[in-house]
Amino acid sequence: MTIRNRTLSRPGFGARHLFAAVAAAFLLNALLVLGDFIETRWALLPAQISLELAALLALILVLPRWGIRIGGALQWILAAILLSLLLLRLADIVVPWSFGRNFNAAVDMKYLPFFIGLLHGSLDSATFISLVAGTLILLLAALVLLHWSIAVIARSGLALGLRAFAVVVLLAGFAYTLTPARYDLGALPIGSAVAETAWRNASYVWDAKGFSNRYLAQITAAQAALPRDADLTALRGRNVLLVFVESYGAITLTDPTLAAILNPVRSRFEESARAAGYHVYSSLLNSPITGGGSWMAHATMTAGVRIDTQPLYDVLLTTKAPTLGYFFRDRGYRTVVAMPRIQQPWPEGAFFSFDTVLNDAAFAYAGMRFSWVTIPDQFVLEKVHAREIAMADKPLFIQYVLSSSHLPFDSAPPVIEDGRTLGDGSIYDTLAFEEFPPPAQVFDNQRGYVATIRYVLDSISNYLVRRLTDDSLIIVVGDHQPPLTIAAATRNKAVPIHVLSRDPALLEPFRQAGYTAGMTPPATVTDVGMESFLSWFLASYTSRPESRSSDGR
Repeated sequence: MTIRNRTLSRPGFGARHLFAAVAAAFLLNALLVLGDFIETRWALLPAQISLELAALLALILVLPRWGIRIGGALQWILAAILLSLLLLRLADIVVPWSFGRNFNAAVDMKYLPFFIGLLHGSLDSATFISLVAGTLILLLAALVLLHWSIAVIARSGLALGLRAFAVVVLLAGFAYTLTPARYDLGALPIGSAVAETAWRNASYVWDAKGFSNRYLAQITAAQAALPRDADLTALRGRNVLLVFVESYGAITLTDPTLAAILNPVRSRFEESARAAGYHVYSSLLNSPITGGGSWMAHATMTAGVRIDTQPLYDVLLTTKAPTLGYFFRDRGYRTVVAMPRIQQPWPEGAFFSFDTVLNDAAFAYAGMRFSWVTIPDQFVLEKVHAREIAMADKPLFIQYVLSSSHLPFDSAPPVIEDGRTLGDGSIYDTLAFEEFPPPAQVFDNQRGYVATIRYVLDSISNYLVRRLTDDSLIIVVGDHQPPLTIAAATRNKAVPIHVLSRDPALLEPFRQAGYTAGMTPPATVTDVGMESFLSWFLASYTSRPESRSSDGR
């Protein structure tokens, strides 16, 4: 008796159709379980079974039973949808490596013209045209390939489709057993990365468009409270330097051990500043976060919205909310942000209205790196001075994001008396510096923390006294409490804020708001949030006193 495979003996179908269906399903599975190909070589090895592929196969096999023919038009539509999802997944892999954060379709799609313009400006015309043409050809080829895969599976029919999927499951299971243990693929060889990425970004867009009203209403309400007639004329065209000090929290005031070391540092800062003609006042602000997430504190203070979650920050970036940089730029200031820890482009600078973003590359630092692989803060202050302040032909608003006091607090560079001798930073390779190896519990490295805060305060003091000669308004503020166990236990989110200027009139609004003379804040807790600063600042430095806020901060 001869047993024949009824499926393969059908007219028009044969082994080559089964092979084609398996190849198509295998290709789709490989693309849908695409992993982090930048980190691992296992990107194209389908060591997982795609739940999205299972859903697609089910759709292809069920629709004909419902009388819906999967013809050419529907195949192209499915291919286009699949290509869009794969591009979304690709962005979700590439963006974290390129920008140090997750991909957010609601935010990042706005920056697509920015990147195209960046490429156009940095490449010659022939190269740019070739790149654009090559990209379009590649996308078209991908669309054709996906259409072929869907068409082959649809044409093969119910029996071959299931057999193709069964073979892919076996191959994926086999590849799963070969994958090195260091690549965690989960307890089961099943993947749904594309669906997860699509769902996450759909929620981002949903929130950004205000459909959920979870975040947009909060942003809109905060922005509505801003003075609409702010002109900043009370600043009289003086430079404004906003200096964020990493992890500078109220714990430096409340913990006896830390305060015993840092109070003399603050006193020395105050004494040298006064000797150089500065007036100084201090107070506290409540940060929206503690221990980390500095960018949310920066946004809170400069956008006037309490940003205490990443989704809220992401939604903020999709709005047209005016920020502190916007108001300064509107009054004719040049706006600059110094972010030495950023090693990628930072397109978010456009939202915050910065004319120039000084990232790691902009500093051309050639010396050794310190805590958290950072450029020393004194070097940052000096280079921004040489590049911007010394060369300025218009008023400046400069926002500094200092980072020498970042976790793990394992090293503190020395303060160089004359910052002009720092050169390209290679001098640090020859200098002795303090090291503080983190204990087993890194969040208990109090010795390293207090040493790095001391370094930062001494660096700022040195710069203001020895290098800055004008009547700038300087605002020095912590971003959040440090990631230390003793700080977390206090449940206190307060951070010190110090304001200085050689022109006492510039500090009068702060004095009237309850800031106390000197470097010591009047209390150790406060109910005044960072989000109140923008509205108060705009109202206090306008020429129309009737628009000033009554809460003082």
